[in-house]
Amino acid sequence: MTPPLSVLRLACGCKVNLFLRVGHKRPDGYHSLKSLFLPLPEPRDVLEVTVSGLHSSRRHLRVQCAIPGIHPENNTLTKAYDLYARAVEPVPSLSVTLHKGIPQGSGLGGGSSDAACLLRFLREWTVRNEGAGLSDEELLALGAQVGADVPFFLLNRPALAQGIGEILDPVPFPFAGMCLILVCPDLHIPTAWAFALLDAARPEPASGCLTRNCWQDTTPLAQDMLYGNDFEQVIFPVFPQLERLCVELLRGGAAVARMSGTGASVFGLFPEGDAAANIAEKLRSAGFAVYAHAL
Repeated sequence: MTPPLSVLRLACGCKVNLFLRVGHKRPDGYHSLKSLFLPLPEPRDVLEVTVSGLHSSRRHLRVQCAIPGIHPENNTLTKAYDLYARAVEPVPSLSVTLHKGIPQGSGLGGGSSDAACLLRFLREWTVRNEGAGLSDEELLALGAQVGADVPFFLLNRPALAQGIGEILDPVPFPFAGMCLILVCPDLHIPTAWAFALLDAARPEPASGCLTRNCWQDTTPLAQDMLYGNDFEQVIFPVFPQLERLCVELLRGGAAVARMSGTGASVFGLFPEGDAAANIAEKLRSAGFAVYAHAL
């Protein structure tokens, strides 16, 4: 008799960059940055995971997704699975159906969130079935090999991010009690293109690049929030509708409005709930995907 398959649905939330400062490209091709990451439950992706058995001798992961542009064998899920399978044996054979709710090219970290969800599931499966698994530190290090934002999604709490995003310092959230309105236009901004655009728009640094030490004991978080998002200077001229959305949020009562990551999502922080609800309804009526969060 064939044993029943185990099917799970894993919710993978997103994140916004409440501010984002970007250094010049490092020799390894990455950019140093400083950002305040905030996890959000919506929009979210869902991983439908079917466990079909053990497979320790070779990779056995099948990924399906109805959204065009996601390669079934070259994506953050397969990369995360392969790295975990090299570090831990045995691993379960999996079939994963990815249901996209986080828009691609929105600056919300959907691919990294998906990878973190799968890594967390694999670690929990290993502990439950084998009695031991990777430590938190080992899982974070493995996640950083998948992508710079993956460790944050494994941590899943507000954090000051530095380095390439893998150096995380959890912080008391400074905007508790406010409302965040997240707006996702129907735009796709490729991350690599946005970084290249930013690099081309500014001169090479006189010496070095931004590092963790450059920021120690300097600008407080409140001042960084005022500083904003470095990508806006190059993305807004190409996509002026994003700047118009930020202006609309400010006119609607937001204390702060800006783009998240490389775009194309924008958000506003509102001290007053009624104003947040009103602008959310107005933008939904205009055809935008809008998500309201009480912080």
